[in-house]
Amino acid sequence: MRTAAAKAALLSQAMHAEADLSSLRYSEARLSFLKTFTFPDEFATIRRLKAIPEAMWYWAMATRLLAGEQ
Repeated sequence: MRTAAAKAALLSQAMHAEADLSSLRYSEARLSFLKTFTFPDEFATIRRLKAIPEAMWYWAMATRLLAGEQ
């Protein structure tokens, strides 16, 4: 359920930002990015998802798009 919600959030932001979806796909090889990624304070509750790397990845990508990063 948490991963599905994260995917929905990412898809919504990707459509809004007209982002390339292939660059946002989850890959275990790209998880090192999450070690340095810091969620904005308003998304601090997402930090509890560290036990679910895939959900964490999708939320990280969604918040990056929300902040205007691509």
